[in-house]
Amino acid sequence: MEDPAITDPGLAAALGRLRATAAAIATERVEAQIPPLLCALEDAGIDAIVLKGPVTRLRLYAPDELRSVADVDLLVRARDHRRARTAMTTLGYRRIVTGIHSDVLRGPSGDVDLHLALPFTTVPLAQAFTNLSDRTGHLALDGQDIPVLDVPTHVVHLALHAAQNRFTPDHRSFEEWRRGFASLHEADRSHAAETARCLGVGPVWKTSIAALEPGADLTHLASTLPRRRPPPTARGIVAFARSPLAPRLRLRAVRALVHAQVSDTLVDAWRAERGLAPVPRETLALTRAKVERFGVIAAERTRAWPSRR
Repeated sequence: MEDPAITDPGLAAALGRLRATAAAIATERVEAQIPPLLCALEDAGIDAIVLKGPVTRLRLYAPDELRSVADVDLLVRARDHRRARTAMTTLGYRRIVTGIHSDVLRGPSGDVDLHLALPFTTVPLAQAFTNLSDRTGHLALDGQDIPVLDVPTHVVHLALHAAQNRFTPDHRSFEEWRRGFASLHEADRSHAAETARCLGVGPVWKTSIAALEPGADLTHLASTLPRRRPPPTARGIVAFARSPLAPRLRLRAVRALVHAQVSDTLVDAWRAERGLAPVPRETLALTRAKVERFGVIAAERTRAWPSRR
C-alpha cells in the first residue's frame, strides 16, 4: 500500500517494508492459535478442518509474497458447533458475532471464524461435513501437520467465498478464486465440480467460473446467486423458508433478521412515543454494530478488573 503523501522513494520503500514486516508478525501471531485450538477440540472429541487463511497462503502465494491472515477459519460438524464453542472457552475465547454459516469468537491472540458449513450449502449439514472430511489432507504449518481440504475442494471453497462477496473485483477473495482455479489441472477441475455437486452448490460453482471469463458482467452474475439472507418482508421470509439452502442455515438467517427487525421496531416505537422521527435502517444497523462492539470492549475490561486488585 503506497502513501501518496510520501514522495521520497527511499522513505516510501522503507515504509512498505515496515508494513510488510508488521503484517507478517500479525499473521504469525494469528496462525499460532491453530495448534492449541486443534488440541482443545481433539480433547473434546471434535474433528476440525482448517480453512482458507494459511492454506491459501501456502498453496497460492510465493514464499516472498505477502498474504496477511486476519483470523483463523475452522470447520466442525454442525452438531458439534456448540460443544466446540464451549471447548474454546477454556482457551479464553468467547463469541462476539453470530453469523449464518459461522460464528466469530475472540481470544487472546485474535479471532476465530468457527464454521458449521460452507456458504450456499444446500445438502444436510451432516452429509456436507462427511463429504468434506472425505476430501481432506494435511499441510505442514510451522513444523506441524494440520488437517485441511484437499486442493480441488479448497478451490471450491474459494469459489464460494468469492460468490459470498458478490465477485467484487477489488476484493481479495476474487483474486484468490482466480488463482485457485488457474492452479487446477483438468482432472482436478472435474474433482472440484463433483465436490460442488455433493455440497449442493453446483450452480454457484458454474456461476463463479463464468465470473472469471473476460468481460463478464459481475453485477449480473452476482444477482443470479441464491439468497443467503431473507428479504425483510413477510412474503420474502416465507419464500426464503422454501429455498434450497440447508435448513439450519435458513433458520439461522431468519433468526438474525427477526432479531434485527424486533430491535429496530422497539427503537421506532420508543421514538414515536416522544414525537421523534424514525431512524434510517442503515443508521440502526450501524448502531447495532457499535453496541455489539461496546459490549465486547466492556467484557474485556470487566475480565481485567480482578488482575488490578
